[in-house]
Amino acid sequence: MLIVCLMFVTTTGFAQAPEGVTRRSPLSSFSTHKTSDDFARCMSEALRTDFPASRVDPGKAGKEILVSGDPSAAPVAVIDVADGVGGGAMVVIRTASSMQPARDPTVKIARNCQ
Repeated sequence: MLIVCLMFVTTTGFAQAPEGVTRRSPLSSFSTHKTSDDFARCMSEALRTDFPASRVDPGKAGKEILVSGDPSAAPVAVIDVADGVGGGAMVVIRTASSMQPARDPTVKIARNCQ
């Protein structure tokens, strides 16, 4: 019985709980020909079905998109869209997922709005 208890404590100690989006979260970035307003509008429409609790907030130099499927949960991704000179924007995506950013569904949706 003691061995079973030790195995349970050991395996639960190694389980990884999602941490949410932090400065150490996987990062992906790209530029787009759209303005931050146009990009945010595209993302809002594309996120509506899979991530209905997502929201767009004003950012320092454009827009910040918080991607979430549940209003009470932490965002699964944070997307900063900064307007550039000449009408385009720079998109920086931080995801809570441990998978490669290129495989993350949020990054795929953002690239489709590019």
